[in-house]
Amino acid sequence: MAREPRTSPILPSYGESSLPDLATSILASLTGDAAANVLGLPETGRVCLLVIDGLGLESLRAHQAAAPFLAELAFNSRPLTAGFPSTTVTSLGSIGTGVPPAVHGMLGYQVADPGTGRLVNGLNWPKDVDPVGWQPRPTIFERAVAAGVTSTYVAPRGYDKSGLSMAALRGQQFKGSDSLGTLAALAADALGASEWALVVAYHGDLDSTGHVYGVASQAWEFQLSHVNRLVEQLASALPAGTVLYVTADHGMVNVGSDDRFDADAPEGPGAVLRDGVALLGGEPRARHVYAAPGAAADVLATWREVLGEHAWVASREEAVKDGWFGPPGLVDEAMAARIGDVVAAMAGTSAVIASKAETLQSSLFGMHGSLTAAEQLVPMLTIAERLTRNAASGERVGRVPPFPARHTWRVTDESAGILITADELSELLAGNRPPTLLDVRWRLGGPPGRELYQAGHIPGAAFVDLDRELAAPPGVGGRHPLPAADDFAVAMRRAGVSGDRLVVVYDDADSTAAARAWWLLRYFGHRSVRVLDGGFRAWTSAGHAVEPGPSASPGAPGPIDRPGTPEIAPAPGTPLGDFTAAPGHLPLLDADAAAALAGTGLLLDARAGERYRGEVEHVDPVAGHIPGAVSAPTADNINADGTFRPAADLDARFRGLGVTADSEVGVYCGSGVTAAHETLALALAGLPAALYLGSWSDWITDPARPIATGPELGTPA
Repeated sequence: MAREPRTSPILPSYGESSLPDLATSILASLTGDAAANVLGLPETGRVCLLVIDGLGLESLRAHQAAAPFLAELAFNSRPLTAGFPSTTVTSLGSIGTGVPPAVHGMLGYQVADPGTGRLVNGLNWPKDVDPVGWQPRPTIFERAVAAGVTSTYVAPRGYDKSGLSMAALRGQQFKGSDSLGTLAALAADALGASEWALVVAYHGDLDSTGHVYGVASQAWEFQLSHVNRLVEQLASALPAGTVLYVTADHGMVNVGSDDRFDADAPEGPGAVLRDGVALLGGEPRARHVYAAPGAAADVLATWREVLGEHAWVASREEAVKDGWFGPPGLVDEAMAARIGDVVAAMAGTSAVIASKAETLQSSLFGMHGSLTAAEQLVPMLTIAERLTRNAASGERVGRVPPFPARHTWRVTDESAGILITADELSELLAGNRPPTLLDVRWRLGGPPGRELYQAGHIPGAAFVDLDRELAAPPGVGGRHPLPAADDFAVAMRRAGVSGDRLVVVYDDADSTAAARAWWLLRYFGHRSVRVLDGGFRAWTSAGHAVEPGPSASPGAPGPIDRPGTPEIAPAPGTPLGDFTAAPGHLPLLDADAAAALAGTGLLLDARAGERYRGEVEHVDPVAGHIPGAVSAPTADNINADGTFRPAADLDARFRGLGVTADSEVGVYCGSGVTAAHETLALALAGLPAALYLGSWSDWITDPARPIATGPELGTPA
């Protein structure tokens, strides 16, 4: 049996959260068509969609320092899937038409023209192929104009009347832009010229920089900084009543020389990939393979055998059935004929190049097209400008943040920005810029987390002691007080945490301790932190490797002095980080604020129901709860395997406890650990909440504070 990739592909979420859904929802938000607005976008009179070619969500979150404005917007933003192949021709086809690739037929960088024996290159359009005939469906521009919406496309001058533009983006007023400043100015002018306007702007330099120099190169990071400034400038110039959406057509991965299978090589593993092949289409990361008559089965077997764990290889029928190009049943015969007899989506950082037939494409360092998270996940960043103007001077006098989820009350899949699955983490760890891993296994009363870590942990993880490094010494402030910023920064740097690198935290299974680490990192200013859903148990259940003892990653010399504590040496084998702690990025309650919130808003008690009611208390010296608090045990946030319940279920749970669209919510527990878990669950449901970190163990230190017992409020647990 042929080998297969260790991870599953990220299949596009057509009809739920993909690029065609964004396009359709944007048009619906302008025309008021609620049924077509699958993303639930707010109704408005003006929309600008800025498409940044090559801006993958994973890359953005891994390079926050280069793009702080974008990174802040991306925190907990809703990700979209690009579609397959994750390439410019296909994605612009999806954005331009609002339908998946299976329907619009722009199925890749180069695909077969059925019956002609040749390939059609979507970026270098053949003069004898009619773009409108190739893609006849009406574009969102044509549909917008028909509804009375002024439509404009801002892009490099050479894109006007190009084959791709005529196929997928026709029907608009074109404005040519050859610089970032011009793009921002032309887009803003087009928005201001009409009270009912759709503007799509495209910028491609980040993609071209990544292709040549690679993602994460200095050149790429510099270009990302320019993009960050572009979005800032465009946001500052938005006319009143405008919503700006920022997305991308795909992400990108770097492909090293050892990761390439050359189909044009006279020898080597790739040499047999041309056997039985009439046309080799697609691109190095996403191949359409057109077999000679009668050879399809042999070609499929060969590609599966040669590529093994380096690619997801499917027959045309399998790819269509599995929804690679769109929901099953949408592909008609005419479109299916453009799909390869065999389709190969590359895993990891591998590629199938053709060094003779595709000299330029084969020489690129950064590539895209496949079904990995780095290529499929693209951002959907939102900036809503609702400025008012002084009637006399015309000066802008106010700015309102973009439609907070708590006021729109629409459940979104926030888990995509907070949680990460075991398979997704495995894929990131195999990439060029793996995340920093923190093992925070801990249980009140044992067993010791460090012993569990020594017995086996995710490769490369550093152990973090919750009692010592995620809390100040017990005393004033409770059993797990807030650590001092300097102490926390030292502990995180010791564990390898840097401000510009994704951090993934995990514990045994239910994320109780991991949530504490997540909350503290966010509170102290780290913008990119995710929790391994299901923890170490999910990792091992998925069959991923573990290592015993100290981490085997590159080492760092010398100890670090932690103020007020004994000297702490770096975690064995862990390179030092550069994280700087700046407190105040998440809301925090003290005892007085918690008491007030119990009367004016909603204060949730995250402990077990029997502790809330005062029936048992095996940890703190006094039993009971803060008067007015509602019992909300964290056990109700998770499934039996320790993974979090779906966002919709969590939303229903908290609404049942009294949380409404306008609620001010606070959370406490025994000492601020399980309360962080509750805060994370609320975030998954799209509900912000403040944390009383000292919690019950702090509350009872003042005998003047009242104590309640019994069921009082909420549903007894």
